[in-house]
Amino acid sequence: MFSEEQIDFFAANTEPSFVGLCLDTAHTTIAGMSAPDAFRKYAARIEYVHLKDVDPTSAAGPQPMSSFRALGLGTVDFVGVLKGLRDGGYDGVLCVELDNPEVCNYNSAEVSRKYIRNALKL
Repeated sequence: MFSEEQIDFFAANTEPSFVGLCLDTAHTTIAGMSAPDAFRKYAARIEYVHLKDVDPTSAAGPQPMSSFRALGLGTVDFVGVLKGLRDGGYDGVLCVELDNPEVCNYNSAEVSRKYIRNALKL
């Protein structure tokens, strides 16, 4: 996980034609960034996206991976993220990801799929 300042430094010191970014919605949130703002800001450099929800208010303590949730069960503004990506011209892969599901992989995938179809209309 990196801070916005570290991502800015990396982006300023790498060649965009050779180096792209893979942003993760949960990690940007845990790092204290607004996920929609981060995805708008770095849209031109994004080559790959991880969609993952997070509840930063959970009792995860020093284990942030324990605060990851299936899509729609956390605090990430996915509508804002998708708008930022669209506005920036992103037309690539959106990879749904979940580390340490609360119940099981199948259940978490089903919850995320329903959220993607019903709330995000994808």
